[in-house]
Formats: sequence, structure tokens, C-alpha cells
Amino acid sequence: MKAFYDLSTGTICDLLDGIDVVDPADIPAGKGVIDIPSGTDLRFVSVVGGVLAIAAQAEIDSAKLEQERAKALNYTDKKAGNVRLQWISTGIGQEMVYTKKYEEGVAFENDQSPNASLYPHIYGRAARLSIPASEVAQTFREKGAVWLAVSASIEDVREATKELIQTATTIAAIKTIVKTASWPVLEP
Repeated sequence: MKAFYDLSTGTICDLLDGIDVVDPADIPAGKGVIDIPSGTDLRFVSVVGGVLAIAAQAEIDSAKLEQERAKALNYTDKKAGNVRLQWISTGIGQEMVYTKKYEEGVAFENDQSPNASLYPHIYGRAARLSIPASEVAQTFREKGAVWLAVSASIEDVREATKELIQTATTIAAIKTIVKTASWPVLEP
């Protein structure tokens, strides 16, 4: 197959599928034409001095390994986020709200004369549900304690998986690490 390449950088620009002959008048300014063997991975091709240069297999393998590594690291972060969503609601800033509710619950428990202005989440819910503020505070503390334990477990799996991915030396090893990561599961 033929392709246009940038004369100054050697980068392949456009493939000319099905074109066997290129009229020199049809070659854009600053471009050249080169024949590329069919099946060549264009990510590892450039043109140097008008000659096709294909990266050595080791370079290709290394680049593919790094692409797979980046993909696996990104997937691991997204997976951790999806696992977290089993326990928390979606929404921008929701984690901050949960943290604040937990903090209010802990502080309320130790406050001998709580003031509603210091505990807006507790008193707001208590008023809405017509239940004692102390009951709401206890609920916030209990839910917060569960979330802290689950959060630590999720983060441990996420970090351990990413550390293993960083040190993996083959694509197969990376895929196995991702596949065998043991994420916490919300029991029904």
C-alpha cells in the first residue's frame, strides 16, 4: 500500500488504499509517497531520508506493553470507582457529604450541649423524619464506620493492583493481574 508522509518529520500522514501509482502532481506540498508492506503496524513506522523505517520487534513489543499497562491502570481506577458506587450514591461531591455526616456524628456524640448550627446534616434529617438528633448522629457514625472499612479495602485492592501492573513484564501478566484482582462485593 502507498502512503503520504511528512517530508520534515517522516510521519505517515495518509494511507492511499487501492492506489498503485501516484501522479507527482497529486502529491501535496511538503509530502512524499512511500510503499508500506501490507499488515505493517503504522504506529511503528516512519520515513527517514526517503526510506521506510520500521521499529525493531523489541521496540514494538515494549510500546505495546506500555499501552496495555496504561490501559490496565486506567481500568483499575475506573473499577475502583464503580465498586465504591455499590456503597455510595453517585453525584459530584457526594463523598464529601458522607465524610461531613460522619464527622458530625462523631462530634455530636462527644458534645455535651450540641448546637443545631454546628450539626446541620443531623438536625436537618432529625427534623425531616421527626426523630431525635442523637439517633441520626448514631446512624451517621455507623454508616461512616462501614464506609471507612470498605473504602480502605477498595483502596488497598486498587493500589496493590496498580503496583503489580507497574512491575509486570508481559501483556499476559498485566491481563492476569487485572482479571484476578479481588474487589470487595456488597452482600445482599
